[in-house]
Amino acid sequence: AALMPALVAGRHRPFFVVSRDRTGVLLRQYLEARGFAADAIGIVCPPFGFERDDAYSSTLARQIREHGTTHLVMGVGSPKSEVWLYDHARALGDCYGFGIGAGIDYFVGTEARAPQWMQAIGLEWLWRVLCEPRRLARRYLVDAMLFPVAIMRDATGNWQRDESTATVSR
Repeated sequence: AALMPALVAGRHRPFFVVSRDRTGVLLRQYLEARGFAADAIGIVCPPFGFERDDAYSSTLARQIREHGTTHLVMGVGSPKSEVWLYDHARALGDCYGFGIGAGIDYFVGTEARAPQWMQAIGLEWLWRVLCEPRRLARRYLVDAMLFPVAIMRDATGNWQRDESTATVSR
């Protein structure tokens, strides 16, 4: 949420990849009300599965580059956003890339945030799990437990990476 007010009309050319058309409409209204010219804002709501479509992804990357994007904000879920940014970084041009999951949806109000008391005590993640258990339970309750193990492996040097064949799995 802190990123949106930091964008400056006339100085930045943001481009947003959003998961819902309504999110894009509300985001455009917000930015234009803050003084952004319509042509300074790029917003795309890609089709489901776009990240696996090489032709679509290449076209999207070219569109982002040709827009003169200064800040690319991917709001199509995690880790989809981060993987797409990694895979297409070279084709995007000189811009900052942010994978913020549902952050744009929360910012414009197309997705409900946790009650204030849950936010205040750091339980917003629990609210999300309760709202979308099938999609998020494994991510928050199982996969998150593996993260400290990966950190320890990396810190102790027990992690080998061959840059010539490094890829990010989807």
